[in-house]
Formats: sequence, structure tokens, C-alpha cells
Amino acid sequence: MAKSVKPNAPRAPRMCVVTWFDTATEETWQSEAAARDAKATVCETAGWLLRNDGDFVVVASTRQRPGPDTHDPYNSVTTIPGAAVYDIAFLD
Repeated sequence: MAKSVKPNAPRAPRMCVVTWFDTATEETWQSEAAARDAKATVCETAGWLLRNDGDFVVVASTRQRPGPDTHDPYNSVTTIPGAAVYDIAFLD
């Protein structure tokens, strides 16, 4: 069961680890009992929290250092449905 993670007000991006549930698929024949015992995969994504509005959590795993030549500073951006998020732990 997903834990409720409250949305954050807009602020400067902070480093975090998001723990979330993802779909898991088993592509082998299995019994009904084994299929009923299937679980989702628990994932962890680390990076700068760019959005947490209840609908989605957006984390960028790579960021350019701020400076005069910085443009489009974020890369490796992951968007996670808010309902799939179990926890957000800040690293600062």
C-alpha cells in the first residue's frame, strides 16, 4: 500500500531519493497461487526534486553546475505517478 506523500510548495530543487512502486511482469508459466502472490517492484530514484504536486513526482538525476554558460540544466528526468510514490527522503 502506498504511503501518502504530501506535495511540496515550489522551491529550489533539493537532492532526494524517491522510493516508488513499478510494474513487474513475469513472462513464464506459473500456477494461479504463484500469480496471485506477485508483487510490484520497489524502485529508488535519486536526483533533484523538480516537481511534487500530488499527481506526479519529477526527479532529474543529472544537473549542470550553475554558471554563465548553463542552459537547459537538467538531464535524465524521470516522471513518476504520484500514486506510485511510497517515500521521498531528502539528502540535505
